[in-house]
Amino acid sequence: MKTFILATCLLYLAPLIAQSPYLSIRSEGENYYAYPPSTEFDVFDQNEKLIYTEEDLSPNYQIELDGEFLLKVYIDWADGVDEIELQKATLSLNEPEPYQAEDDDASDRWFPNQPELVDKQFEQNSKGDYNAMLEFEGDIQFRYQDGKASISEKGEELRVDGKYIAKTSLGFLKLSYNPESKEYWYVFTKEKGIKRTVISH
Repeated sequence: MKTFILATCLLYLAPLIAQSPYLSIRSEGENYYAYPPSTEFDVFDQNEKLIYTEEDLSPNYQIELDGEFLLKVYIDWADGVDEIELQKATLSLNEPEPYQAEDDDASDRWFPNQPELVDKQFEQNSKGDYNAMLEFEGDIQFRYQDGKASISEKGEELRVDGKYIAKTSLGFLKLSYNPESKEYWYVFTKEKGIKRTVISH
């Protein structure tokens, strides 16, 4: 394979399963990727034959790849699938570590040790949807009330872009919420955008 994707940041977007193992992918050249617990994936060999899925991985068994492979990771955001070309890599399930603020030298990297959710509340409204309050470490709150969303830190309202991004003292909070099902995902990142570089061999 002539190209591979080098992630210059580490993406972690979680359905908030506390202390559940996350999917870790460490490839040749110290390229590193991470995905939330219970993420589904397929690994294909150079003949496009399916050889591994998430069912082949467990906390006690990691997958070692040596050759040319295509990894497809099925996600709940962006285009719905990440395709990563690998030549040599290790896939494993890792336990998250307690959150620690990163130093300036690591400002372009994202880590799976996210600030924890400390409280959540849901209340069904007259239309059948669910209003929500999610509170994170650092007194950061996300509120969804009758179709309108807000994010605050220590009682101060923050600017919210899209659905939903806000700059906090712990980084950029990126959050998705479905008021019909109460499902939500979030990530704290050092940068507002996703940085990726495609390198040709």
